[in-house]
Amino acid sequence: MLAVVLVTGWVVSPLASADPAESPDPSSSSPTSTSASPTSTTASPTTSTTASPAVIATGTPSPVAQVQAAAAATVAVVTATPLTAVVGAPLTVSGRTTATDVIEAATEVYLTDHWSRSQLTTSIVGGEFSLPVTYGRTSAGTLTWRLRVVTSAGTIWSDAFTVTRLSTAPVLTSAPTSVYTSTTGAAQVTVANTGAGVSVWTEFWLSGRWSRSQVRTTDADGAAEIPLTYGWTTPGTYTWRVTSTNAYGVTSSTASQTLTRLSAPPVVVSAPSSVTTDVTGSVTARVAGVGAGVSVWTEFWVSGRWSRSQTRTTDSSGQVSIPLTYGWTTPGSYTWRVVTKRGTVDYGSAARTLKRVKPAPTSVPAVWTSCSPTLQGVKVSIGRTEHSRIIVNQTSGSYATVSYHFRDRTKACAFSTVYVETGRIGSAGTKAASARRAGDNSTPLGTYGITDAFGQLASPGTSMDYWRTSGYDYWVWDQSSAYFNTLRDKRMGGFNATKSERVWDYPSWYTYVLVIDFNRKPVVDRARGGGIRFHESNGQATGGCVSIGRTNLRTTVQKIIPGDKITIVA
Repeated sequence: MLAVVLVTGWVVSPLASADPAESPDPSSSSPTSTSASPTSTTASPTTSTTASPAVIATGTPSPVAQVQAAAAATVAVVTATPLTAVVGAPLTVSGRTTATDVIEAATEVYLTDHWSRSQLTTSIVGGEFSLPVTYGRTSAGTLTWRLRVVTSAGTIWSDAFTVTRLSTAPVLTSAPTSVYTSTTGAAQVTVANTGAGVSVWTEFWLSGRWSRSQVRTTDADGAAEIPLTYGWTTPGTYTWRVTSTNAYGVTSSTASQTLTRLSAPPVVVSAPSSVTTDVTGSVTARVAGVGAGVSVWTEFWVSGRWSRSQTRTTDSSGQVSIPLTYGWTTPGSYTWRVVTKRGTVDYGSAARTLKRVKPAPTSVPAVWTSCSPTLQGVKVSIGRTEHSRIIVNQTSGSYATVSYHFRDRTKACAFSTVYVETGRIGSAGTKAASARRAGDNSTPLGTYGITDAFGQLASPGTSMDYWRTSGYDYWVWDQSSAYFNTLRDKRMGGFNATKSERVWDYPSWYTYVLVIDFNRKPVVDRARGGGIRFHESNGQATGGCVSIGRTNLRTTVQKIIPGDKITIVA
């Protein structure tokens, strides 16, 4: 960048003043001589001053000749000014002096309130010299400079000129402050005073240092888009910035930024890992960045796919509680998750496992003994571990008084009556167990255990094994089958379905069912038939079962435990 610009201004200082700023030390301060100080309050970057010829050191030969010689000499900047370049780029300023007795030449930069020498040279040929412009090379901005020449007659300066360094720092034009974990987010960046091909990258603050993440290069406009990938699957707040290095090795960064990653899927706040089959359990979840009314649901992994279960909506804090109902009456391990929709995309939490186990048998109080109480007018024998007893007392025909009695845990043999109601029994009334025959529609007399439970409705919560039925479930009447007098899924085979009862076909009876252990474990005589059950009444006589209203039936299913019994009398 060489072009002659003649600068006519000049300043004279007697050589004998021994100005400290003329020292080769580039870190030395500017001149402090009272006779010709660049830091004089009368001096400025744009104003030259002339030293008084009277201020000359004693013993200097021919003082008048020195002044005349200095006054006749000039310094000119021959580099085009003002000088402009990006930070880091090398810049050189050239000068020319008419002085013939040059000792040295230097650059000076104006700092706050004084001139400070920068670079110095004694390589001056024919009055011409060149010096690098180094001070402030890596910092953007404009500084004021001048050239200084020291001759045997004194010191002369050029007029001031400016040097401008242009920033190549990256500038964020847009960037998110929060994103969901399902997306990375991206920073839009422009690198000033550059064109295509400049590397620019993101850095994240990790373990006490900046760590480089994604790198991109600028387009012709100096722009780039950089994905914010670090931690994109993990909720949290991240500190980051954008950095670039220009062609001259100057590295610049934006101010640090923060990015909060919000969980896109619902976050499970609390959920059980194990529950008993008499309770459903529930999950509390929170959806980040939402208020009230957002739908959230549970899904269970069933037959190789996610199947939707229960749906609820969030409260004002984005929180929701959802019952874990699927399979709640059946022991086993279940895989589930919580899901919500953002836009058109469903986001699910990590899969979890819920183990459903049978509740522990109710403990037997030490005070209990075997006894023979009278319950609803019927004297019965009660074992020490029994908690309750169902009494069925035939009144006439297919009618009976049905009562349920629950044991007092604080006494040896005391029972409270839970309910008494009129129920229905077989249309043929009652018969001794040994006299009963399959299809005679009689209800067998005697005391029997309760083996298990099933129903078309979900379990109301019971200690009994409970099977929720479907259209595949049959009560096996096929007397040639090994599964005679049991409930079995048709798909499992082993019986003739045409000779059996599809329980799904009787929704008014088989809402909840307790299975009475008549001719079952073991089968005493297949001719006696089976399928004697305690179920919901439809108001009609039965084929041998005992039936009552749903409310009391449900209570019985909830309270009864394995080992409790039913007594049928006439």
